[in-house]
Amino acid sequence: MFGSVVLEISIALIFFYILTSLLASTLLETIAGLFSLRAKNLESALVRLLNKPKTDASSAPPNQTAEQDIIKETLAHPLIQSITKPDGWLKKNRKPSYIPKDLFVTALLDVLPKEDGGKELSSIRDKVNLIENNKIRKLLGSLVDDAGDNVVAVRARLENWYDQVMDRASGWYKRQAQIIILIITSVLVISYNLDSIMLAKYLWKDKTARQVVVAMAENTQLDSNNSQALLLQESNLLLKQIDLPICFLWMLNDNYACASTTESNEKQFTTKFTVVNWSLKVLGLLITIFAVSLGAPFWFDLLNKLVNLRSSGARPPPVNPQ
Repeated sequence: MFGSVVLEISIALIFFYILTSLLASTLLETIAGLFSLRAKNLESALVRLLNKPKTDASSAPPNQTAEQDIIKETLAHPLIQSITKPDGWLKKNRKPSYIPKDLFVTALLDVLPKEDGGKELSSIRDKVNLIENNKIRKLLGSLVDDAGDNVVAVRARLENWYDQVMDRASGWYKRQAQIIILIITSVLVISYNLDSIMLAKYLWKDKTARQVVVAMAENTQLDSNNSQALLLQESNLLLKQIDLPICFLWMLNDNYACASTTESNEKQFTTKFTVVNWSLKVLGLLITIFAVSLGAPFWFDLLNKLVNLRSSGARPPPVNPQ
């Protein structure tokens, strides 16, 4: 009995972690799209690697220089502009968050300097030698030297270099996203009073609420690839059917842990202000923030394992031989 209750509470808590993580991810994607974080990160990565700074990769991007000029010219190339999508709300074209390497290399080679009078140069090496910026000239010059000025080989070297840029840009974006997701998670957890310790205590006492949440978690375990918005909407509708100590902008005063509870359950959610109680409150919130920061895929995997364990039940006792 004790083991099954603990298992059910664990499943219910994991379900809350999944919902919060999905909500945080949805908000992250909204923020990233609104502020074009991926596009800015890509441009910043190209500038950093063209500039080849002596400091570490986390240093700030350089000021407006020829490195940025050539990147801006490349990103403004008609080939690149052809894959940008207009933003209907802001009424302007957003920079692409991803550029296929063949398009980028074609655009980069096309914006290389031309001889005075606009005459096309036959050699890529000649174009590179006309680049005023010493750092870009050396970088592209080394790629051309390795390829022996063979156009196909030069394109292959440039595409390989671009793949490395994308790998680094992806790493930088992930670190940036982790910081943003941690901030979003902290705001959600504190705003909605998602205290793991409080929730565990409540689910321990309220069998009905525990069984409702567990039932929904079991129905959700196989739907991890479904629409996040749909899952959050269905979860919100079901959670409204039960009373939980979760509410938005709960009041931090000396009597109540949650200010929007129903009158019938007001006493059940009442928490007297003591050092111990609020120490547990802070600890419970921190546990939730850390758990949610692990991400929904981690908890989906663990949820499946626990649900399978619960459905398998206890091992039957051995049969005594006659």
